Amino acid sequence: MKKLLSLITICMITTLCISINSSAATLGDNLTYDKVSNAEIATKTNHFFQEGTIHITNKQEIKEYQESMGLKYDPDVIEIYRHIDVPNENAMIQALYFGDDYCIKNKKVTRKTDKRNVLRKYKRPAGKVKISESVSISNTFSASGGVTSKILNAQLGYNVTKTNKFSISWSNTYKYPVTITIYPIYSITTGEVWEKDLFFDDHVGNFTAKKAIGDDIVVKQRKTKK
Repeated sequence: MKKLLSLITICMITTLCISINSSAATLGDNLTYDKVSNAEIATKTNHFFQEGTIHITNKQEIKEYQESMGLKYDPDVIEIYRHIDVPNENAMIQALYFGDDYCIKNKKVTRKTDKRNVLRKYKRPAGKVKISESVSISNTFSASGGVTSKILNAQLGYNVTKTNKFSISWSNTYKYPVTITIYPIYSITTGEVWEKDLFFDDHVGNFTAKKAIGDDIVVKQRKTKK
């Protein structure tokens, strides 16, 4: 409906006055939109969010890390291995679909460890522990209105339904039994999708997209019955 009104308005302006039409065109050219790039998602907000692997054993740093990932502090955690690897898919997505007709507004990006999703869980006795394998973590999204995966792929710069593989390879020696749990880390983007128009943008719908970017390996001392 808004597009129809825009077309009628343009015709009226053209008929009445060329100068007014020129001004309106200038106004349309000056419209700006919230551009979303994969680089924004990968922005390093602090040292915990740097790509690669970090090993955290200090109690205070464990507390700070858990809080930064939206988790409640767990004093039983003695060690965390955190791995983040943000794949760059911009070139592939842009080749598939340009998405020039849409923009994202009110975008927010956070990172969070999803403790509701246990990828692996091990119970190991005291001694040397070694793990070497890969885990698969899927990107997911939810949306309202006419927001589709195709639109989000173009606007966010990655495939919102792709499954990514992450390699886990590490070892350590413990003097006590341990429980090792592996959780996925997501970059979570929320926002509104709007369809561009000359005068009035049309609200298509809202969305939440979760991109798999890594994993948390959490080590706890396992209490045994005496």
